[in-house]
Amino acid sequence: MMNTGLGPGDPTMPVQPEAAGPPSYRHKVDLRFTTPKWLGRIYVDLRVGKDTRGGTRPYYIPTSVKRRNRVVAAALAQMAVAWVLALTLVVAWLFQMGCGAGMGTVDIPSGPGPTAGGDDGGAAPTGDGGTGGGGTGGTGSPSGPGDNPVREGGVSLTIYWPEVTAQSIPTGAQSISVTVRDKALQQQLGRAVAPQGTTTLTIDNLPAGVLCTIIAAAHPDAAGNDTPMATAALDLVIPDGTYAEIVLSLASTVTTLDITPSPAEVRTGHTLALTATPKDSEGHTVFVAGPLQWTSSSAAVVSVAQTGIVTAVGASGSATITVTDADSGATGNVTVTIQANAPPTASLTADPLSGYTPLLVTMSGSGSDSDGTVAQYSLDYEGNGSIDWTSADPPSGLTYTFGTPGTYTPTLTVVDNDGAATTKTASVVVQAGPVLSVSTNDITIQRNAGAQSFNIGNTGGGTLNWSCSTSAAWLSASPTSGTGAGAPTVSIDWGSIPMASQTATVTVTSNGGTAMITVHVPGVGGIHATVG
Repeated sequence: MMNTGLGPGDPTMPVQPEAAGPPSYRHKVDLRFTTPKWLGRIYVDLRVGKDTRGGTRPYYIPTSVKRRNRVVAAALAQMAVAWVLALTLVVAWLFQMGCGAGMGTVDIPSGPGPTAGGDDGGAAPTGDGGTGGGGTGGTGSPSGPGDNPVREGGVSLTIYWPEVTAQSIPTGAQSISVTVRDKALQQQLGRAVAPQGTTTLTIDNLPAGVLCTIIAAAHPDAAGNDTPMATAALDLVIPDGTYAEIVLSLASTVTTLDITPSPAEVRTGHTLALTATPKDSEGHTVFVAGPLQWTSSSAAVVSVAQTGIVTAVGASGSATITVTDADSGATGNVTVTIQANAPPTASLTADPLSGYTPLLVTMSGSGSDSDGTVAQYSLDYEGNGSIDWTSADPPSGLTYTFGTPGTYTPTLTVVDNDGAATTKTASVVVQAGPVLSVSTNDITIQRNAGAQSFNIGNTGGGTLNWSCSTSAAWLSASPTSGTGAGAPTVSIDWGSIPMASQTATVTVTSNGGTAMITVHVPGVGGIHATVG
């Protein structure tokens, strides 16, 4: 059906001409969202057209459609009369027909009565009908006793999209759907969707005199399929021959705001993002375009930004964070507790853990943090409070030589990203090591004399391991190595030593030190000749 676009302030609501055939009773509904703060208006023009066939309608009270007083008192009186007439007609139809109105048609017996023309002298619309009471109607056959005029109902809807600032509908709504349902049968009689920018939609074939529920809903999608952001519903008997103004107040469907995570914990100095999900009474997620409002019961403990980001300000305690949807007034809350920072863990190995000086020790370590990350590793080799090594990576295969006897506590310190530190120590016992001693540092061997020896001893602790070497080919020491005390023998190869005086050395190397013994061999007197 075409929409006339007329509203409650129009002086007339002309009835469209009917095509040849049974009389048609047009109904019209204008839906206008024009009042502030989510108020919509449905303007209903449900009037009975003239019987273009001139059939008798003893149940019909003619109504002038050319002139109406539009003052408020007259409009209210007309509405009241229309409702009474509608209910009276329904009872009359049921009594005469023995059945109720259908989904879009009602068969009405015709008989003697007034002509289709109005008693205001106006001409009946052109069609297949008879002579009007005050004018001439179209030519055709008048209705006879066996004819049943068909009553057709329709709803024409006009949507007036407001400015965003007017807040007549929820911000972000992309469509308005209107559904008409039979209240008694709980059946849908019609549904239409107007995407944003569309101003007219039509629902046809509605039964007059039936108590219906008109439901308007604002959707975040253009197809009108997503969960409604706001709804309104009103019960209405589709009336005849009257003009009814119906105001629908759209109310947000949001009933709760679910916050995640819940409950929530955050460490001092850290932030946590909270998410609020608007939901309706059935648990469906509802799109909300406008910003939500976040507040904290104790900003000195936990503060919250309007983005839902909370910050743990205090060292301990908790606060209740509340989020509010300004449009619906729905709220949600969650308790945010400041979580104590868990210190990191640390481990350290040292090998060997005991020995003699000089003692070479290899050290390795590791660390972890259950609620953060490890920021730094540091190692004090001797445990004297002086940091010898620092890195963001754990120590692995670090070596250190202890040269002085004593007990040492190498210490590994692990620091997490919140500044908490954990230390781990090892115990290294260092004993005095072997100390090499020799009985002499100078030996003189006369020509053709026998070998001489010297003694090797250990004046320290542990086991002395030693070895001997000589600086001249004519000089030798035996044995060349040993463990513990020893008495190496120094010998001269007289066949290869020069006749002149000679000096060479025997070097003793050990884990307890090094010693050098000087060997002197005097020369031979007289003339020395070489025969060749």
